[in-house]
Amino acid sequence: MIQKFRPTATSKKQLDFFSLFDSEEEDEIVPIVEMPLEQIYEVYVAERIEPSDEFIASPVMDIDMTEDDEIQLETTAPDNQYELPPGHMLHVLNQATEDDFLYTLDEYNAELGGLVINWSADDVFVLYNMVMEESFEVVKQLTFSKNLYSVDEYGQIQVNPILEAETNWYMSESFELACATQGLDAVEFRDKLKPMLYEATHCKYEMDAKRSQYLKDKEVVFHACSEGMGWDIFFDDDYFMQDKKLAIKWTDQELFDVYKLAFYETLDLFENLVTFNRITYTDAQGWAHINPSFEREIDWIESEAFEIIGNHLGYDVAAVRKQIAATCTMHFN
Repeated sequence: MIQKFRPTATSKKQLDFFSLFDSEEEDEIVPIVEMPLEQIYEVYVAERIEPSDEFIASPVMDIDMTEDDEIQLETTAPDNQYELPPGHMLHVLNQATEDDFLYTLDEYNAELGGLVINWSADDVFVLYNMVMEESFEVVKQLTFSKNLYSVDEYGQIQVNPILEAETNWYMSESFELACATQGLDAVEFRDKLKPMLYEATHCKYEMDAKRSQYLKDKEVVFHACSEGMGWDIFFDDDYFMQDKKLAIKWTDQELFDVYKLAFYETLDLFENLVTFNRITYTDAQGWAHINPSFEREIDWIESEAFEIIGNHLGYDVAAVRKQIAATCTMHFN
């Protein structure tokens, strides 16, 4: 499998695959400009180096191998700017042995310590075409062979690392450029990829039947999964993509354990904030406000569930609420 350059997956502009699930309404699709082949070179050079009549100073692109045999691409600006012709790129040979055949190539530059390769528009087009075709074929084979994920001995879903690597690339700026060279729309592709993977692992008829059954079961809770979602949820048998919710059946004991944990965590949070004098904070105008981390707990503290659990655990809930209110009021003064 052709490896993707790591920065496309770690850039600040890198999208996350599950960001596709975060909004109820899709943003307006802005089609990627279809660049003619002859413009690819011009765009590629313009984004990295300033043109001149002869040679130009270009950042050096270092490709290195990590311990996990994963290609890393890093742009550096060395103290001594190397004079490279337009469209040329320096690939430093950090891991090559002394007798490596790479040193015999005409592109090898001993002074720069690497290969100086001229990337033409045709080269870029062919490279992207190869990478995309192979990537699509890999995902297709994973889907047909039902090898998108596995379940470990503890019953936990483990996504196939190959699928994870490919989808990371699909969410990158590099993939957008690859799509542009092939006349494809990256946004449209991503939007279609989501249901394709879901439908390959969830039978629509079975999911509709499940949904109807779960809606009648008072012990089943549908949990929203827009935030903090991962592959383990996406591939779960009880994840409903159309609702963006995961159905979980809770026993009375499990519900009690969850509420009990939430009750104790709230009291611990309050005690810690008071101990370190952080129950409130003062803004630039001098106004005092409840710490946001505790403000989110107020509705829960005032709820009937909080009172039921607290009383069951032996607390005087009315006194607890009164103490919390008095402490917050005191910090406002």
